[in-house]
Amino acid sequence: MIRWHARLLAAVLIVPSVGAGAWLGSVATSGSKPGLEQPAGDRPEVVARQISWRLAAIRPTLPRRFVVPDIERRIRSSLPGDAEQFSLQPGYAESETLVIWRCAWEREVIDAPPHHADARRRALAELSTFTRIDGVSRYFEDSAARWQSDVLLPALQGDSRGLKDDLKMNCGGI
Repeated sequence: MIRWHARLLAAVLIVPSVGAGAWLGSVATSGSKPGLEQPAGDRPEVVARQISWRLAAIRPTLPRRFVVPDIERRIRSSLPGDAEQFSLQPGYAESETLVIWRCAWEREVIDAPPHHADARRRALAELSTFTRIDGVSRYFEDSAARWQSDVLLPALQGDSRGLKDDLKMNCGGI
């Protein structure tokens, strides 16, 4: 099973404060909200606000029942030791937003009632777009192809074990 946060943890560096980095890409093209400024900085609490800002911008692309998790807690739990000692590398907010988007749709597939096959199909159709989202190839390289073959393709054929494993391993709190 792919551990998405392993690559993100490898990206945690002590670096000087920087701007927000790249926009979420094609997932967020319709999501920019007038008057909503993205916070700048690289501290965990600021990056949590950047992720919340991105999720607000892409809200129309998320499942209706999706509830935004405690982002700052999610970040802090992924860092070794005291989060105050860390600055996060540019791109962390974008990559984590992509993971949350994917996890939200995985949860939607798993939680679809058995008698609502259409809801499951719609959720799988959304999830199927993940590897084509701008930024996925930049942040997840070959692991996106492995996710597609190990998690998505079996789910499309009715086998949800990979989705359940991925939710357990990478989607805590979502």
